[in-house]
Amino acid sequence: MRNETQQPPTAEIRELRRRITALECELAGHRQRAERVAEFFTLSHTEERPFLAALAETLAIVLEAKYVIVGGLDCQRNVIQAPAIYSHGTTVTGSDYVLAGTPCADIIGNLRYTCIPDVRQRFPHDPLLAESNIDSFVGMPLLDSKGAPLGLLAAMWTAPLVDLHQAESVLSLFAGRAARELERLRSDQALRASEARFRTLCQAAPTGIYECDERGFCTFVSTQWEEMTGRSNQDLQGFGWLELVHPDDVASARETWHQAFLQNRPFLDEFRIVLGTGEVRWVRAAAKQIGGATAKPASFVGCIEDITDRKQAEIAQRAIEERFRAFMDNSPAVAFMKDGAGRRVYANRPYMQRFQVGDAAVLGKTDLEMFGPDVARKLAANDERVLAEGRAVATVETLPTADGVLRHWLVYKFPVEAPAGERYVGGVAIDITERRHAEDELRKARDELERRVADRTSSLTAANDRAQEEILERESAEAALRTEQTLLRRLLFRQEAERKLLAYEIHDGPVQYVTAALMHLESAHDAIIGAPPVVYESFDTALGLLRDTIQEARRMINGLQPMVLDESGLVPAIECLINDHFDSQVVRFEHHLRSERLTPLLEGVLFRICQEAITNAMKHSQSPAVQVRLRQDHAWVRLEVIDQGIGFDPDQRNFSNSFGLRGIRERARLLGGHAMIDSAPGHGTRVAVELPVRDL
Repeated sequence: MRNETQQPPTAEIRELRRRITALECELAGHRQRAERVAEFFTLSHTEERPFLAALAETLAIVLEAKYVIVGGLDCQRNVIQAPAIYSHGTTVTGSDYVLAGTPCADIIGNLRYTCIPDVRQRFPHDPLLAESNIDSFVGMPLLDSKGAPLGLLAAMWTAPLVDLHQAESVLSLFAGRAARELERLRSDQALRASEARFRTLCQAAPTGIYECDERGFCTFVSTQWEEMTGRSNQDLQGFGWLELVHPDDVASARETWHQAFLQNRPFLDEFRIVLGTGEVRWVRAAAKQIGGATAKPASFVGCIEDITDRKQAEIAQRAIEERFRAFMDNSPAVAFMKDGAGRRVYANRPYMQRFQVGDAAVLGKTDLEMFGPDVARKLAANDERVLAEGRAVATVETLPTADGVLRHWLVYKFPVEAPAGERYVGGVAIDITERRHAEDELRKARDELERRVADRTSSLTAANDRAQEEILERESAEAALRTEQTLLRRLLFRQEAERKLLAYEIHDGPVQYVTAALMHLESAHDAIIGAPPVVYESFDTALGLLRDTIQEARRMINGLQPMVLDESGLVPAIECLINDHFDSQVVRFEHHLRSERLTPLLEGVLFRICQEAITNAMKHSQSPAVQVRLRQDHAWVRLEVIDQGIGFDPDQRNFSNSFGLRGIRERARLLGGHAMIDSAPGHGTRVAVELPVRDL
């Protein structure tokens, strides 16, 4: 039953209840926002994009903002990279946000909290502000632990902002949290990228990678280390790797490792390992200590490399050097080498014996120190000529021996260029003093004979005026004159024989010695397979210089006719041509002949054509490489010289003025064959010659 005394609520009570209800709703909203903030601050994020999206959404809910933008800064391009943008209840990833002409530029420029009312009027060219009808703007930079800007955080409203203090407090709280989290996420991302690079490096490195503690206890090995040893990762872990070390090298490897740890220096050692097959391989191990938070090293990280080929090459090189030293020390010729300053850097044992000096009295000494200024000037002139002309030179030098006696030497000097660019002068000499003395005696005898002939001729001329009774005496004198003339012819013949003997001695003496040295070194060429490029270059340079010396001596004896063509055939002659006059790395030679030898005329023509074509290619084509192909197909032999140079237009070339190309065609025509020259501008040149194989 309704109480008649109860009065209806007044307007004041209704207003009070409405306010209470509004406060309860507001309190519930604050509680919900507080729970959302607490939930956000307790979450742990692993990726930057989701974190920025959650930050934008949470901040928008807390500040009841219409728009929130948050993102990382790209200082070089002056943009916010792919920012997270909250708008109308949805968070999306926007395109790069250019800072120029926007309120965000003020935030980054000032590195502090910024509040801008009537922001559209102040930044009329910002499309985001104009399109979204923004009125109020607050923002704060995200700074890393060193105070450098990482990005920015900004909130926007379409109406004037009422509680500026609350906005600044909330924004500061979120900015601090966002900066720390963003810095951590980027640090984690950089760490993951670094670890990925390390794993990629370990897998791609040509050497084995490992990690050990200070005891040598292995905690990590790469797959290359497993492949190198043929053992599993588990077998190599711990101290298992020591079981691979050769028993004779275990103690040394342990001691080297221990000393590296004690002295806090990098570990470096070379030792042998024994594979499961019993094969012994040389390896080079290197490691460096990496420290932890304390001064004590945390571990060693290093690499291991198979150096068996290098070790074998070093052993082979030492054997070659020993054989070379034995050869030179037992040679009848003296040999020496000087550096660019004229100091001797090498002398063989015959040199020491002939001049009665030791290593200390020769090595490092100049001609001036050994022979005095007069002799030194003449020797220096010959050395300078060798270096200036860059070829071998044969000359006669006169030097005093230890007893003061002047001796005459036939010397072959040649240039030597080391891989590092140093230039040396090498020399091989034989003593021709006795031969010179014999030549002097022969000259004196000839002069005496000429004097006697002159005297006798004068006597015969006077006898012509005598009477008839003197005819018998004159005939006797003429008989004596004929006898003397016969003796003169014999002496002259002997002189020619001596000159021919000297030519034979040049061929059978120094040329044979240098040829023997060349053959000896060439036979050892395969022993240095796998050696470093610097060993190949030095070895090939020495071979080239010996070949130049032989070529110069043979040119002096035989002229321009290539002896190897007569002695060995076409293929060796072309190989010698390439090796002696061109770079074998630039000119490549392929051959396949059914017959070991062709007719001399055919070999000579093919050799001259090949020589002319290679010379033209190297001189005019500007090609990085030239290919020579020699093939025999039944009754025909085909020679091709191909380059990848600048080429030319054959239709516009006047072959009548190209003597080399015209000579190639004429040689081929005379032997019943034909020549084809195929070229185009920018597409190289191909010279192809086909000749019949028959008795010519």
